[in-house]
Amino acid sequence: MGENLPQALAPVLLGRANTETATTSVSNAKGTALSAATSSDGDSALTGADTSRTGGAGVTGTSTNGTGVAGTTSGDGKSGVAGTDDSSGGGFAVYGTSTSGFGVYGTSTNLTGVAGESANATGASGLTYGDGQMGVHGIDASTEGGYGVYGTSRSGSGVCGTSPDGTGVVGTSTAGVGVSGVTYGDNGLGVFGGAYAGTTAVYAFGDGDNSIGVYTEAIGSRAISVFAAGDVTVTGSLSKGGGSFRIDHPLDPANKYLYHSFVESPDMMNVYNGTVVLDRDGRAVVGLADWFEALNRDYRYQLTPIGGPAPDLHIAAKVSGGQFAIAGGTAGQEVSWQVTGIRQDAWANAHRIPVEETKPAEDQGRYLHPELHHGEPITSIARVRAHAERYRQRQDRQAAP
Repeated sequence: MGENLPQALAPVLLGRANTETATTSVSNAKGTALSAATSSDGDSALTGADTSRTGGAGVTGTSTNGTGVAGTTSGDGKSGVAGTDDSSGGGFAVYGTSTSGFGVYGTSTNLTGVAGESANATGASGLTYGDGQMGVHGIDASTEGGYGVYGTSRSGSGVCGTSPDGTGVVGTSTAGVGVSGVTYGDNGLGVFGGAYAGTTAVYAFGDGDNSIGVYTEAIGSRAISVFAAGDVTVTGSLSKGGGSFRIDHPLDPANKYLYHSFVESPDMMNVYNGTVVLDRDGRAVVGLADWFEALNRDYRYQLTPIGGPAPDLHIAAKVSGGQFAIAGGTAGQEVSWQVTGIRQDAWANAHRIPVEETKPAEDQGRYLHPELHHGEPITSIARVRAHAERYRQRQDRQAAP
């Protein structure tokens, strides 16, 4: 190995493992620890094997201020560093640990920093035992927008994250998209979350003025922004442009839909109604639920005689003790009644719906439905739409041949 070999270092046999504890190293004056070359296809320029019983390292590289192991390739589709796990019980093709930095770190100027691929198991795996640390961390430093972590799958999961008591997958962004899922295949899913046994599939929150927990947008005349196949529970206020039910048409369910609009008012109003038959004195007492008076206030009444006029029909006694009285009709006459009340429960009293509200200064001159007013959208919506448009443009650029 020449006179450049430091006297403290002894030659070792390359390509074979030391059967005893390794204490030797090789270096030259220029700082290159090992250098080897091969001209045979499929062979290795340098091979290290660990045959110890308790577990060692085939190849180990350390550095006090540089790179422990570096691999470079100039061939398209080739690997700078390749790791293979041939164990039957499952091991690691590439394994990285760190006490305060990155276990595995990869950068790329125009493609993928770190890529993991598996035929039938996990493409990429990252472990961490430090609180607040990261098993796998991906950074996109490009100016046009790329991917910190990117996963693809032919028939399984592009990226899979699991956690027994934490978060399987976390995505954060200061000005872009924290987590994005896109699908172009029929019946595909851009983002899928499954919850079992009282867990939560997808959780989103908005923290701060004009923040949005979840934003969805339907593009196209037949697109649907949100589709829920089961029940939906909302614990806060629900604001909307309009509302209706849509069902299969009762007379032609195979070919038509039937719509009915919601009944709305400026008050938090509840509506109750029914029919009653008057007694021989032309009177009736209508019983209400035991919670009626606790839930409602400011009652309003409507009475309609059925089968004939009843000019003297009236409310004989207002709601009290869970009932109200009707009088002034004829014996046996049927009466349709309606009572409305304004909610006064604890939640309603704390969250009264404003009938009119001045838009914040940044939203004045902007609209919830800008296409109807030939203007700009509300600021928070505009920001989200701008992000979405940049994302779509990036997707189009990447999909272009």
